[in-house]
Amino acid sequence: MVNKMKLLKIILITLALCGISILSLSCASEGESALDGQTVAVQRGDLRTDITGVGNLALSQKVDLAFEIDGTVQEVLVQEAQSVEEGQVLARLDTSAWEELMTTLEDQVTAAERNVTAKQRAVTTAERKVTDAEHNVTIKERAVTTAERQVTSKKLDLLQAQINLNNAKLSLEQTEETSTDRLEIEAKELQVEIAQGKLEDAQIALDEAATEGIDDAKQAVEDAKTALEDAKIAVEDAKIAVTDAQKALDDAQKALDDTKNASPEVKAPFAGFITRVNVAGGDEVKKGTVAVTIADPTKFEAEIMVSEANILKVILGEVASVQVEAMPGVSLPAKVTQKAPSATIQSGVVNYQVKVELTSLQPITTQQQPAAPATGNVTHGVPSERFGQAFGSGNLTQEQINQMRQQRQSATAATGNVTPGAPAGRFGQAFGSGNLTQGQINQGAPTQSVQLAEGMTVTVSITTEERNNVLMVPVQAIISRGGETFVQVLNESVTEERPVQVGISNWQYAEITSGLSEGEQVIIPLVTSATTTAPSTQQRQGPQQGGIQDIQRMLR
Repeated sequence: MVNKMKLLKIILITLALCGISILSLSCASEGESALDGQTVAVQRGDLRTDITGVGNLALSQKVDLAFEIDGTVQEVLVQEAQSVEEGQVLARLDTSAWEELMTTLEDQVTAAERNVTAKQRAVTTAERKVTDAEHNVTIKERAVTTAERQVTSKKLDLLQAQINLNNAKLSLEQTEETSTDRLEIEAKELQVEIAQGKLEDAQIALDEAATEGIDDAKQAVEDAKTALEDAKIAVEDAKIAVTDAQKALDDAQKALDDTKNASPEVKAPFAGFITRVNVAGGDEVKKGTVAVTIADPTKFEAEIMVSEANILKVILGEVASVQVEAMPGVSLPAKVTQKAPSATIQSGVVNYQVKVELTSLQPITTQQQPAAPATGNVTHGVPSERFGQAFGSGNLTQEQINQMRQQRQSATAATGNVTPGAPAGRFGQAFGSGNLTQGQINQGAPTQSVQLAEGMTVTVSITTEERNNVLMVPVQAIISRGGETFVQVLNESVTEERPVQVGISNWQYAEITSGLSEGEQVIIPLVTSATTTAPSTQQRQGPQQGGIQDIQRMLR
C-alpha cells in the first residue's frame, strides 16, 4: 500500500511538473494555455492505424511422433513437459521382433528374385517354341509346293498316256487296213488296251495327287500357323508373368527397404518440449501409433476476431504485433498467416477469424523520442487496454507510459535509490525515487527473448495503413460538426475555429491533410464535448478523455 501511494505521488508530481498534458520527455510546452484547454503544436511524424483484437497464445508447431513399425514398447525415455534436443531418442521398441521381420522380408526378396529368374527363363523357352513353330510353317508350306509339283507331273503323265493311247489306236487302224495277218492285228489291239490302261492309271494318280496331297499339305500349313500363334501367345503370357514377378519383387524389396529405414526408435525432429506421452513400456503398438507429442516453445500463434467492416483491410503477410497481457511493456513482432474464408456469426454480429504467427520472441524496442507525435504509434507499445484507456487522451508519450508501467511493477519503487545515469531535470526528479536504469527509461521493454506459455492472453494489433512524415494532431483536438471537421487554433492569444481535412487516424493521433501548418498551436479541450470526434480506421479506439482518476484506478 505504501509503495502504491508513493508511486501515485510520483505520477501526480510528474503531471504537475509537466502540466495536465505531457508532450515530451523534457515536459516542454509548445504553446501557451488557453482558458478552455491546453495547446499542442502541429507536428510532423509517422502515423499508423491498427486493427486490434484480444486472443490467446497457442503453440503453432506441434507434431505427433508415431512408431514406424509394429512392435512392443521397450521403454519410454521422456515425460510430459520435459525439454528435449533435436535427435534425442524419446521412445524405442523391442528390436527382436524388428530383426525377425527383417529376416522374413529378406527371405521374401530372395524368393521373389528366384521367381523372376524362372519367369524370364519361361519367356526364353516360349520364344524358342515360336521359332520352332515358324520353321514348321515353312516346312509345311514347302510340302504344299511339292504336292502341287506332283500334280503337275501327274498331269504330264496323263497327257503322255493319252498320246500313247492315240498312237496305239492309229497303229491298229493302219494295220487293219494294210494287213491281213490276224496275229499282227491282235498285237496292235493289245497295245491299244495297254495304252488305255496306262491312261486310266495316270488319271487316277492325278486325281489322288490333286485331292489328297495338296489338301493335306495345305491343312498341315494351317495347323503349323495355329501352333505358331499359340507359341506367340505363350510368349506374351510368359512376359506378363515376368512383369508380375518383378512387381512382387519390387514390393518385397520396398517392404524390406522401408523396414530398414524405419527405425524402432522415436526421435525428436527438433528441439522442444514434450506435451503428451501416449504409451508406456510393454505396450503392443501398431505402425502409426502416436508415441509422444512434441512442440516448439519458440513458435506461437494467436487468433482474433475481426469485424466484417475491417476484414477486407487484413492482408496475408501483413505486419502485426502481439502484446502480452501478463508481460506489460512486451510487444512481439508477428505477421498475418490466415484469414477464415467464412464468417462466425453470433447474436447477429459478423466476425472473421484471423490468425497471426509470431516471427520472433525478441521484444520490439521503442527508442527514446523527443515527443510522442514524432511517431504517432502509441498503440504499438501499449499491450493493456487499461493503459490505453488511462492514457487514451494522448497526453503522455510512449516512453512515459512505459516508465509509469515499470514504476507500478517495481517493488522497489519507493527505495529512493537514484540509479546512476538516470535523466536529469524535472523528469529525473519525478522518477528518481525508483530504481530505473537509463536503458529502462530509454526502452519500453527488455531486449532479451521472452518466455511465453500457451493460453496467455494477448492483444494483437494488425497494421492496416501507415503514413510517414505527415502533419498530425491529437484526435481530441478534432471537432466534427455538420459533416465537417474543425480545430481550434491559438494565434497570439486569439482563438479561431478553422476547417481542416483529416486523413487517417488512430485512437491517439489524426493526420491533417489541409488547413494547418507545422508549428501552429491547436487547442485540446479539457473536457471533450459530445460533438468532438475523430474518424478512425481502428477496430479498437481509445476513449476521448482520460485522467488522474484512471491512473488511480489502475494503481488500486
